[in-house]
Amino acid sequence: MQDDVLGECTQFLEGQLLESFRDNLESAPDWVWVSVLAHASEELLVSCAAAGGTPGGSSNRCVWDRTLSFLSQVLLDHAERTGEPVSLLQHDVVVPIELQLGARPLAPPTLVRLVLTGLQEREVPSSDHPAPTPEKRA
Repeated sequence: MQDDVLGECTQFLEGQLLESFRDNLESAPDWVWVSVLAHASEELLVSCAAAGGTPGGSSNRCVWDRTLSFLSQVLLDHAERTGEPVSLLQHDVVVPIELQLGARPLAPPTLVRLVLTGLQEREVPSSDHPAPTPEKRA
């Protein structure tokens, strides 16, 4: 039993827990899908993004599968465009979303919105956010 728990923890932290649901992906809870996006290696994210295939080939895939594919590609593209490591994007954008999952369920469109917003906020130049100025004393 201890080995089972340790194995599942390792799968979770490596973004591979979804493998446990391979025979029935639609039964995987939302947090399992988010854990892949939050913890998978860059190589696994490349594989997830590539699994997107063509729209015609995706008719038998569940919505979470398509969401994971799309967001994996978004993270990879953002990392390539900005030079930021994928692991940093995962840590700064996806993990905070993952930590909120205990409070409420998450639908795929909401995850897409949260990740895209998080990445967009990273691109806002610091000049758009002026540094606070000390208040003048009378």
